Amino acid sequence: MSVVEIALKRPYTVVAMLILISLTGIGAAERYNRGLTDFLNVVDAERQFYDLQLQYSIAQVAQGEQFVQLYKSLGGGWQDYQAIPAIRRPQPAVVAAFRRVLSRSTPP
Repeated sequence: MSVVEIALKRPYTVVAMLILISLTGIGAAERYNRGLTDFLNVVDAERQFYDLQLQYSIAQVAQGEQFVQLYKSLGGGWQDYQAIPAIRRPQPAVVAAFRRVLSRSTPP
């Protein structure tokens, strides 16, 4: 398995683990509410859940950075396909109207 395949699969693996840990946290909270376990199990399940959320966000950042690195290594970059037009200096409305009238009325 290549490094790219591992990097692409990692966020999905972490998501699956997040789902399982969240269910574990719900179960721990229910057991605590029924008086079957102590609060330490609930806190531990929440800690694991937040730890996996952090790993998921780190995996997403790493995947994005690797995509950018791949794009750059293949010669990609910002291409200036859309040239920005020059900004015209605004004119007072009277001057602009006068110039428009003069440009339309050319003698034959």
